[in-house]
Amino acid sequence: MEEVLKAKEQVTSTTRELGNLLSPEGIIIMTIAVLLDLAGLICLILSFLGVGVPASWILDLVGFLIIGCWIFFRSGTISTTKKAAGLLQKSLKKFGLAFLGELIPFFGDFAFCWTLVVYLELTR
Repeated sequence: MEEVLKAKEQVTSTTRELGNLLSPEGIIIMTIAVLLDLAGLICLILSFLGVGVPASWILDLVGFLIIGCWIFFRSGTISTTKKAAGLLQKSLKKFGLAFLGELIPFFGDFAFCWTLVVYLELTR
């Protein structure tokens, strides 16, 4: 009986994760994250011409503003419960690591940090 309950819980969890990824919110923010990361790859190519690094910093700032605000409004509830505070802290840690990864020259251009942090936020 326990195995059936565990299997049912796992299916429910997977369905919820897919539901978040395929929701209008998930599709829009994931598209933005992928486009930011693809633009980062273009900046990497342009870096060899000497113009990609400034453009990369601008992309990082845009990603920081868009995805940072989205994560804050998605998980930054005005609540004093320990669970809400823990969720906000986890989200900010993931976002901070992604932003630091994007700031590292050349690494941030080919690493899909924005896409990864959005995926992790949607599937938590």
